[in-house]
Amino acid sequence: MEKYIINEKTMYIKSYRESRIVYSEIGEYGATPILYKKKPLHVIEDSLFFYHASYKSRRASTKIIADIHTKPPIIIQPGTQTYFFPTHSDRSNDQAWVNVHYVNRFHAGNHYDTIVEFDDQSNVSFPVTSYTFNTQYLHGIKLEYCVRAKALKKDMYTTETVQFDKCRANLFEMLAMYALLEKKV
Repeated sequence: MEKYIINEKTMYIKSYRESRIVYSEIGEYGATPILYKKKPLHVIEDSLFFYHASYKSRRASTKIIADIHTKPPIIIQPGTQTYFFPTHSDRSNDQAWVNVHYVNRFHAGNHYDTIVEFDDQSNVSFPVTSYTFNTQYLHGIKLEYCVRAKALKKDMYTTETVQFDKCRANLFEMLAMYALLEKKV
């Protein structure tokens, strides 16, 4: 594979070591993981360049939007819901990036690792404690929420008069929320 660009099916990008060289294992929804001969951070940077952004600008945006300064999550492309959070700092060879929207559940593994179950029922181990993984996951959710809330507020504030005959809520989104609540109760 010559170049990999993150898309809406990308679930994670994880470090894979072969001797002293660090590659990437890339998992897409419903597909067998592929190996790519670049580090995970380079895959992120290449993808952002493809989408006309830079890693530095996306990190700065996260700091401004969600006030997250340590290991900030980033938006690869807002239109396709590709919000990724890192498991380690940029300097680490164990760094992995996980798409917030594909994480179904996760739990602690046996050796200071975290086992993540993705929406396609695949289970992947990440070399990070479940506490750290949870913190980073919550940071990713916070970024996604802040971006969505700002977009909704912008839409509300640009409307000059209140129109009581139009519902602002998305019917399908509300029904999905009720369905989730019914399953939990």
